[in-house]
Amino acid sequence: MHDARIYRLSSLRQMLTSSVDENFHVLGDSAYPLEKCLMVPYRDDGHLTEKQNKFNYVLSVSRCSIERAFGYLKGKFRRQVFGC
Repeated sequence: MHDARIYRLSSLRQMLTSSVDENFHVLGDSAYPLEKCLMVPYRDDGHLTEKQNKFNYVLSVSRCSIERAFGYLKGKFRRQVFGC
């Protein structure tokens, strides 16, 4: 199942849209829909303004930092499987 569909059907989405202050956002990539609580990059159709390109860049850098943090945590708590 695609990540965007999982998000659309999740209780996380329901919680964000119903009870979270609109000053807080989840960062998503271009596969996700733009919503009040979900920040996604502008679609690059070749006609983005300088501000839109900068927004996309900053959003991408932020997402990369978060992905690295999750990768670090996954490595920190990795389960060791030993053969018999």
